[in-house]
Amino acid sequence: MREYYRCHQCSLVFVPDRFMLSSAEEKAVYDLHENIPGDAAYEKFLSRAAHPLADYLSVTVKRTSNQPQGLDFGCGPAPVLAKMLSAAPYSYSMDIFDLYYFPEASYCLEREDHYDFITATEVVEHLRDPLSVFRTLWRCIRPDGGVLVIMTKRVHGTIERFRNWHYTRDPTHITFFHTASFQWLADSLPSNVETCETRFVSADRKEFERTKVIQEATFLTFKGLDTHDVYNCCVPFKINGTYHIFGRAERRSEWVNSHVRLFRKTGHDEYTLVEHAMQYQLEDPFLVKINEEALFGGVRVTKDHGKVSGYVCDFYRGKIDDLHYFTSGPKNMKDIRLVGLADGKIGVFSHHKTSKTCITGFIIIDSLDDLCSQVIDSAKPIDHTLFGDAWGGVNQPYLLSTGKIGCISHHGYLDTDANGEIINVYCITSFVYKPSTNKCYDYKILGTKNCFPDYPAKAPKLIDCAFVSGIVMREDGKCDLYSGVGDTREGRMVIDYPFEGHGTIADNVDF
Repeated sequence: MREYYRCHQCSLVFVPDRFMLSSAEEKAVYDLHENIPGDAAYEKFLSRAAHPLADYLSVTVKRTSNQPQGLDFGCGPAPVLAKMLSAAPYSYSMDIFDLYYFPEASYCLEREDHYDFITATEVVEHLRDPLSVFRTLWRCIRPDGGVLVIMTKRVHGTIERFRNWHYTRDPTHITFFHTASFQWLADSLPSNVETCETRFVSADRKEFERTKVIQEATFLTFKGLDTHDVYNCCVPFKINGTYHIFGRAERRSEWVNSHVRLFRKTGHDEYTLVEHAMQYQLEDPFLVKINEEALFGGVRVTKDHGKVSGYVCDFYRGKIDDLHYFTSGPKNMKDIRLVGLADGKIGVFSHHKTSKTCITGFIIIDSLDDLCSQVIDSAKPIDHTLFGDAWGGVNQPYLLSTGKIGCISHHGYLDTDANGEIINVYCITSFVYKPSTNKCYDYKILGTKNCFPDYPAKAPKLIDCAFVSGIVMREDGKCDLYSGVGDTREGRMVIDYPFEGHGTIADNVDF
């Protein structure tokens, strides 16, 4: 049985020398691989690196020539990715190198500041001295926006989960990277810009469903309003030590006739209506605490002759039991969220809808007095490279101890059901945002509707819809994640802390 060591600085997991194969043994394993050009499944697999790379090059890399220069490092006997990237629609100029199959191209590793990008797909888990290799590759990358693309599986979860991880069963896999490993690497590599950033490519829904581990999942019970479904709630918050929740309430047979009601926790996963509390004609409520003041809001739908004519986000502020309406967001913009920053200012996430997608923006204001539709609409787009083609937005932001913002979010896409009808897919996601650089990190899927018990959706188009509320830290270090499910129920599931390596949650919603 192999032994594994873990670095206390960067969380890299590796095997000691005595468990490493000889060069001949290692190559014998690689010779068995059947990754060839024209294999549609393998090319689709590699597109998980190719597509984000293309997006990055199109908006970020500054080039002196019209054709980006790239190196496929560790390309294997059949350089499939290099062939893909050199052909349309990419048309990049590609070099290749492989220690066993193309060693004669080692001169490529001597070209300092030459390449716009270097790819290393399914390579780094085989490296005996990864830091030395990364330093060599880094010297070859242009310092004015070049990018190193690494594709590997990362270490997640507990020791027991690692023991059962299929990725460790390949004897040529000897180095296993954690999110913190890449962050340490980015901080260690020399750069002539403010910082070397690390980013992670878009999470894969199918891979999530295949590897997910459901620790615990259930639905909340709401008492006192039996005639209505309660769903798409805000994150649970405390009033004088007791958990409460604002929930969207609507009859199953009705559309666009929601009210937001306040519920108090009265049992395990049980909430009871606070009968005399204010009702709000809103959808999808949210709540944060900004400088000891409650900020509450939701989406208000406008109608004309009984038909929907638009919608806006309405905002209320004040004491938790005495909230006053004070402003609204831009017309037809949902998912506007605020977060208090470490310097006392306020970050605002916007949600701009285009004809094909949704763009999340960010802007900083000095105080809630500055919040208005014009300011929100002027927010600049955050870096969407990690999200790929998925559209989505922030549902609940958290200030982290590092000054970054941990975002519990939703991202989705259009799909078809068994009958060929279009459905809206909403996945529960998370990412970390750094305001000072406008960069996003560690985007991943946390959950889907399939993680919760089976229950009918409000309509067929919502059968794969989970609209997340937020997370609450548990005493065991894990999180209770709350989410609306199918526009009919509010669920709770237990997950690992999603912002590991980026700091702890520094704010709260206790009143």
